[in-house]
Amino acid sequence: TVGYGDLKPLTQYEVVSCIFFMILGASLFSYVVGNMSTLIGEIGGDSSRYRAQMQAVTVFMHDHHVPNELKQRIRKYYDYSFTNPVAEITMPELRDLSTGLKRELLQFFRSNMLSNSPLFHAVTDQKEKRILLHLLEFLQHSQHGPGDFIFHEGEISREVSFVFAGEVDIVDWDAREVVATFRKGSFLGENSLIEGEEMWPFAVKSRAWSNILSLPVSAIENVTCDFPHLCASARITAKNV
Repeated sequence: TVGYGDLKPLTQYEVVSCIFFMILGASLFSYVVGNMSTLIGEIGGDSSRYRAQMQAVTVFMHDHHVPNELKQRIRKYYDYSFTNPVAEITMPELRDLSTGLKRELLQFFRSNMLSNSPLFHAVTDQKEKRILLHLLEFLQHSQHGPGDFIFHEGEISREVSFVFAGEVDIVDWDAREVVATFRKGSFLGENSLIEGEEMWPFAVKSRAWSNILSLPVSAIENVTCDFPHLCASARITAKNV
């Protein structure tokens, strides 16, 4: 065993080293705790806004006697939207971002959805690829829950839609059966590009939770006006699908 008499006093260097590491440890601890407090505060702020929103929605549904089944679906939708927020660049902090950087950010968020789509297979050179980057600005993001109808049979379509996440079913309403299932990367509503055939021949229903990116036909026509062969190619592809 070692007695107290066998212990050697610390040298000046060892004392200074101990003090240094104690201060360093305390500083790191304070930094971590401070960041965690900030994070918790931010999460708490988002949660508070969400709770306030849900309270207002609940009061609205109660006052207007919304059926219970529909109430539950609406609550689940808000829950999903809160935990799976859509990435947008419309926040005020990005207002002064340059046009080029905005498009690159959109390209990152949209995962090259347009350039990888068979609908725009005619795009080859760099000028045409920049056209697709411009089209990204017109994509409209929507979220749909299990069993939600995205389009009904007989509706007039004014946009081409792309499955960004999840799965959607194409439903023959008369036969009451699913005739096809579209997954990420698929496009639908291409009939809206064909004059006189803008009506949906089938219903489109979300199988589970799905994210849809919709592109107005008017945007395609306006943006590709200097490259008419791109729009013509998209129409030919739509006819052959």
